[in-house]
Amino acid sequence: MKRFFLFLATALLTLSTAGCGGDDYDDAALKQQIAELEKRIAAAETVLNAYNNNLFIKSVKQTANGYIISFSDGSTATLTNGKDGTNGKDGADGDTWISNVVVGETEVTFTMTNGEQFTIPRATFVQQLQQIAYVPRYDDGQASVLYTTAADSYVVLDFQLSPRELTADLVAKWNEYLSVEAVLTATRGVEVYTLAISDCTADTARGILTLTVSASNLGVDFFSYSCAAAAALVISDGKTTLSSEYVPLRAQKEQFPANQLRYTTTNGVTAVPISAIATGVTLTGNSYENGIGTMTFSQELTTIAASSFAAHKTLTSIEFPEGVTTIGSKAFRSCKSLFKTVIPASVTTIEESAFAQSVLTEVTILGRPTVGQFAFSNCKNNYGTHLLRAFYGPMATTDHRALVDTEGRLLAYAAGSGNSYEVPATVKKIGATAFANCDKFTAVTLPEGLTEIETYAFYYCYALTAIVVPEGVTTIGDYAFMGDRAITNATLPATLRTLGARAFGGCSALTTLTVNATTPPSLGAQAFASCHASLQIKVPASALQSYLDHEDWSAYAAQIVAQ
Repeated sequence: MKRFFLFLATALLTLSTAGCGGDDYDDAALKQQIAELEKRIAAAETVLNAYNNNLFIKSVKQTANGYIISFSDGSTATLTNGKDGTNGKDGADGDTWISNVVVGETEVTFTMTNGEQFTIPRATFVQQLQQIAYVPRYDDGQASVLYTTAADSYVVLDFQLSPRELTADLVAKWNEYLSVEAVLTATRGVEVYTLAISDCTADTARGILTLTVSASNLGVDFFSYSCAAAAALVISDGKTTLSSEYVPLRAQKEQFPANQLRYTTTNGVTAVPISAIATGVTLTGNSYENGIGTMTFSQELTTIAASSFAAHKTLTSIEFPEGVTTIGSKAFRSCKSLFKTVIPASVTTIEESAFAQSVLTEVTILGRPTVGQFAFSNCKNNYGTHLLRAFYGPMATTDHRALVDTEGRLLAYAAGSGNSYEVPATVKKIGATAFANCDKFTAVTLPEGLTEIETYAFYYCYALTAIVVPEGVTTIGDYAFMGDRAITNATLPATLRTLGARAFGGCSALTTLTVNATTPPSLGAQAFASCHASLQIKVPASALQSYLDHEDWSAYAAQIVAQ
């Protein structure tokens, strides 16, 4: 490059001295020559700067006697090749430093008048793009992912390109240049997915690309509304990559008729309810096609009656139409092939034992219904292994291991997700039967801020070895820890006001119960029935006599001692 500098300097000096010769001169003409010289010096410096700094050429425009060249940093150089457009060799009306410019498809070659050459690359296809802008179809700026199942989900996205003239070339090679990148956002980080483009069309007059994109690999979290997603168009030619802004995606289920149920079976043939699905509703049609069964009923379904599919032998999954509001008591109890269900947002009530003793592995609840006692309890196989591993939907905890309602009540625990659990800090109450029959459950950590443990909350948790109830809890309901025969010690808080009937009944290994309340809580009948014979109940020394004299606690006077 030093030679380029020296040559350019010499050439430009020659140009300047040539323009200033003679004794007589016209002052105006001289000023014009100087101005022209300054332009040519600036043009030469611009080209040289582009070469030295590895810039690329964004555009080349041919003029009557040369070229106007624009570079990627925004600079422009006007080159003159002679009076009539031929190579200027003597500098007459042309640039003395350059003899030829060859504009190729991928680069421009400059030949200087001393014979030396250098090249500057032209902009790639993507480098020519100035902007990719999402064109929303809805007022909220989101894009709807339509689906009946995740496998058939798709979203249509529109993007406007600038300059729009590139649209035609891009749509012709969309499968080479285009991809759609999606992010699935959750509280613990961001996961990135590549979504498959199935079709690409263009409105070349307006510069708009329309993409049809599969969303099948976004996963169950997205389709059960447990997390959000966003997608961006990525255009890359292998050298340069340009992306649009991220577009928020929302799942929107395509509905099937309100008088139908969709299902699958173990043998791929039709199934029927065990008993009437609702009062006055009859089955009018039933088919099994393309791996999906469809039951059609005489009218729209609002209720799935109690025990209507109980102990069904072949049902493997069930999907309800929008419009169903109630899933009745024991409706799918003991369905020993039922491993999956999706419960629509219209459901407001799931009654007691609705899916108990089935073999559910995951449950998707799209709304926020009330959940009855034992609704998802004892989902085991024939070997006693708990199978329910995850809940999905707006009521699911971020780890998918539990359901929590809007009041902070933990409603149900996925017993197959693990044998110990740290209850989230947002939970305010352990709901009735929440951990009931989790017979492999060994340890639980309860959060500060908890106020109540409801009836049957830890009923028959055979393997639970100890329990510490945090300060703030005022009520422990009836049968809360009944049958927990491995618990050896338990600690109850100073805030406790009520301990329910048989709360620790059947805790045959319980030898130490520490009660920190200075005012004896009310005590339900047979609260410690069938506990260990050597059970000691430790109370604050200052309150010892109060416990001994209390009408509920006095029955255990022989076991009550000061801490």
